[in-house]
Amino acid sequence: MAGLGQACEGCCGQMPEISYPMGRLDPKTFSFEFKNLPYAYGRKSSYLCFQVEREQHSSPVPSDWGVFKNQFYHAELRFLNWFCAEKLSPYEHYDVTWFLSWSPCSTCAKKIAIFLSNHKNVRLSIFVSRIYYFWKPAFRQGLQELDHLGVQLDAMSFHDFKHCWENFVDNQRMPFRCWKKVHRNYKFVLRKLNEILRNMNLLSEKTFNYHFGNQLRVKKPQGRRRTYLCYKLKLPNETLDKGYFINKVPSGPPGSRAGGADPVLCAGQTPTHRRVWGSPAPLGRPSFLPCWASAEALPSTRISSRPF
Repeated sequence: MAGLGQACEGCCGQMPEISYPMGRLDPKTFSFEFKNLPYAYGRKSSYLCFQVEREQHSSPVPSDWGVFKNQFYHAELRFLNWFCAEKLSPYEHYDVTWFLSWSPCSTCAKKIAIFLSNHKNVRLSIFVSRIYYFWKPAFRQGLQELDHLGVQLDAMSFHDFKHCWENFVDNQRMPFRCWKKVHRNYKFVLRKLNEILRNMNLLSEKTFNYHFGNQLRVKKPQGRRRTYLCYKLKLPNETLDKGYFINKVPSGPPGSRAGGADPVLCAGQTPTHRRVWGSPAPLGRPSFLPCWASAEALPSTRISSRPF
């Protein structure tokens, strides 16, 4: 039987009673609360439209859907409280999708991270209309932590708003009519979100200057035994992702040689969970030229600080 009881301990905190989803949204409420303005003053409510797809014994089960609103507790915590008590089972796998009028606050992000860490059978995707206090470090770090845990974070596009209108709004069979600048605002929110998620993959100035300095002789202590690889994934007119990798000593006998950083990039293990269309071209800039084993496996363009 699904449901682990009221509020999984350590996940949702102690809430006085189970919160249940509300009915479909009023069209005016949806258009006002989900309007993706860059700066949406006066919108103090937060709405969460959700869809839960589950698999039981390798067979698909009809999905659950509904809407939560912040009321005494934030909408994200109300969902987790209900989900833990009514739906969650250790014997099923869940794909949970949220459409949020505001991105999670720093406190909610921590609670969501704890919940996902405790429940590996739940995969979460979050689509946000607006980013809550995107200029404040604590709120940015909360989103970065969710990204690190594998949560798909994305901005709501026209198609996402249309999907919500058709599935979560009492639309009286009226077609969705978007507001002005919906596409321009989507690009703004997406750009801010990408900036937040990419900041977790930037080198400090001190580390860059130390490891990428191209001096012919390195003064003692000779600590440049790590290879740093800065990469950028690009389409013809767009940069999809950027960051860096560091080589790590492979598991093996003491004294075994550290592996190169390049193969990690080639294996496609770049820290991005966002949707990608087309074939991105990787551009790598290592602090050392790759060793022969790494070079043999790499077709990408490289510019090196110094030879190995």
